[in-house]
This record gives sequence, structure tokens and C-alpha cells, in this order.
Amino acid sequence: MNSSEAWFIGQRADSLATMYLTRIPSLRIERLSSDMGIDYLVQVDKHPTQFFGIIIKASRTMRGLIKDSSLSQKMVDELLKQTKNAVFPVALLAVDIKTEEMKFGWINFNSQSKSLKSLSTVDMQPASKETLQKALRDVRDWYAELRKQELSNL
Repeated sequence: MNSSEAWFIGQRADSLATMYLTRIPSLRIERLSSDMGIDYLVQVDKHPTQFFGIIIKASRTMRGLIKDSSLSQKMVDELLKQTKNAVFPVALLAVDIKTEEMKFGWINFNSQSKSLKSLSTVDMQPASKETLQKALRDVRDWYAELRKQELSNL
């Protein structure tokens, strides 16, 4: 892939990610510098201490990123390395720039147990408004649980 094609894929993915994340008016999104490993910091309900991260992976085809709703082990390992020191939930947004199809999945957040941990697989779901709303509920619940734990430790 030449540099102009890489630039186009990156620019298109950023535009589509911004469009997706701004479907919920209460979110604030901030593009982070590329050397941080996380592409976007998403502030929940405009609350300054509640946020989650987004890593964007883009390709001209979704099959170049995801096969049968899962990522390759190599990509999972790469994502876990990128998020190993994260103290907040981080998700992957996979973007097919040709069809504009997007998929969303947590990298280091178990929404069932509301805990941060390295996952061996990343379950990717179609990136619909409903998927994003569920992710927000999960993140809000995680922060509420975190507050409870902090208060019980006082």
C-alpha cells in the first residue's frame, strides 16, 4: 500500500468513526495523538471523569480485519499490547471504508462482570446506534461499580 492510499484509508476511517461516535449527543470525542496507541477518548455524558478509549482499524474490506465475527489472534495480541496499561475500557472500531460497514468490540473490558481484563477474544458486533448505547450503559455501570468500591474502601 502506498502512502497516499494509507492516508486515504486513515482519513476515511476517522471520518466514519467520528460520524458513528457523534450519533449520541451526550458524548464528547477527542482525537488523540497517534503515538498513544488509542485513537479516540470518548467522554461519557460530558462527565469529566467517565470515558473510554477507541482504537480504529480500517481496511478496504471487513474480511481484511474480521473473519466470522472475530479477530485474528495476531491482531488480538497487538491490541492487548496497546491497551495493557489502560485504566479505563477500550474498544475496537473496525471500519470497512468501501462499504462503510463498522463493527465494535471491547478489547480489555468484560461487560458481563464489569471488569477490566485482557480478553482472549474480541467479540465484534455491528456498530449500530443500539450497540453504542449498550456500550455506554456498560461503561456507566462500570464507573458506578468503581465508585462503590472506592467508597467501601474509605
